[in-house]
Amino acid sequence: MKNFNKIYKLLLVLPLIFMVGCDDSDDIVEVLTQTTTTTVNTVFIETNATHDDSARYAGLGFSNTITVGSNNPVSSDLAVAFSVTKDGGAAVDGSDYTINNAVILESESFGTGDITFLELGRYEVRINSPSGEVNNKEIFVVAPSATISIEWDDSYYDYDHYLFVGNQDFDGEIIANTFGTTSFETFTTSLPEGETSIYINDYWNDNASIPVILTVDFGGNVSTFDVIMDKDKWVLVIDAGLDEDGNPALTFTDLN
Repeated sequence: MKNFNKIYKLLLVLPLIFMVGCDDSDDIVEVLTQTTTTTVNTVFIETNATHDDSARYAGLGFSNTITVGSNNPVSSDLAVAFSVTKDGGAAVDGSDYTINNAVILESESFGTGDITFLELGRYEVRINSPSGEVNNKEIFVVAPSATISIEWDDSYYDYDHYLFVGNQDFDGEIIANTFGTTSFETFTTSLPEGETSIYINDYWNDNASIPVILTVDFGGNVSTFDVIMDKDKWVLVIDAGLDEDGNPALTFTDLN
């Protein structure tokens, strides 16, 4: 009889143990369902810089693209604003530069803005908003304008010269040109980063093999090229960029 009572009490206890075990399991499930993962987007400026002090050439008045990125696609359109300094101090929007902020569109990871420089200097562009950005920067060194001239002895002949964007590309934008009737033609213009080409047109199509002196004055550095005008032709390709010391410089390909 005593053994029977022990068995009976044991049978009464077992359902309680089972009920407690179920309650603990429910608590665990509830905790798991309440846990969420938050994705934090980091916004950065996308550059080809090999180190943080790498700079880009920029010509006065030419638009320069700034690419921004996010480490994850954004859930809605994201506006990215910039801050700009000049030569280590404040830069003035509308006086030193003009800028269009970037937008990363919904579900995308990259977007672009652009900046145009109105004064010479060394500029640093950083992300001003949103928060969570990487504190990297885009550095621009703004180059002086170039004066490009052609000269010959006899004003009977009429030559005009053009500056095209690209390498001997008639479809490229014409940055500057002359239409004078003297034996000296000149224009002053900013040069964009990369290649531009000079084309000389013989207005009368004389094809007389007349010597013409072509001069490029870039910030006081003068380069001279001898041209024989025996036909309309491309005469010079200019490649604008920064030298090893980070200063604006031109390299030339003489086509004569």
